[in-house]
Amino acid sequence: MLASLLMNQEASVSPTEMHVALIGMKNSGKSAIAVKYLTKRFLGEYSSDLEDTYCRQESINQMPLMVWLMDTVDSAERDPMRYLSWADVFVVIYDTTSRLSFQVAEQLLQQIASHEHSLCTRDHKTMLLGNKIDLERYRQVSESDGEKLAKKYSTKENIVLFAEMSATDIHARVVATLHKPIIELITDRANRRSPSPRLYSSDSEVQARRQKSGFMSLKNVARSGTLRRSKSPKQLKNKTGSKLLKLFHT
Repeated sequence: MLASLLMNQEASVSPTEMHVALIGMKNSGKSAIAVKYLTKRFLGEYSSDLEDTYCRQESINQMPLMVWLMDTVDSAERDPMRYLSWADVFVVIYDTTSRLSFQVAEQLLQQIASHEHSLCTRDHKTMLLGNKIDLERYRQVSESDGEKLAKKYSTKENIVLFAEMSATDIHARVVATLHKPIIELITDRANRRSPSPRLYSSDSEVQARRQKSGFMSLKNVARSGTLRRSKSPKQLKNKTGSKLLKLFHT
């Protein structure tokens, strides 16, 4: 009887939400990584002009989580605050075969560090991720270069993690790589034993920014103190996002 009650209580616990933003230069492989993580499939061709936010419910270290994954588009017209004020985890992705994408990755690390969160003091975690290591013969950025850059932007309070991978890797490795900063952040928050509040813009500011940038993924935002509920699992049951729908129906 007691065991059944505990099981029912565990099942009724709402999963913790974790917001993960994939950012980086166009064609660095953000969408390929997102699709592999969500569907276990590798797709080499996709539209790089579509930005969307996807949902995956899972358990990490026996903690139920609702992972929201924002697959961003690199564009000067888009306001970076859409992910700077939203994400718990920043995954800064560059293409190991492109020195230019590595330079853009450094600019993004500078952006995150300068934000750091002057407007939003919540805990966060950053990972620098080199992609496309399967194309080793075309490599322009060494692993040591990536490690040095991550160390450059690390602080005592917030170490920038570093990893290399390929979106063609097995699904388990892709998942483990993206889980690493999430696990680190969960551990940090547990050790500090303090809530991590988000700072929200007003509805009018969000609406104005959405109209300006064309970013519609956060349409159904609901604010409730420190917990941000973007969309419920029921709402996403039959909707995987415009980019995935475009991928699978073309």
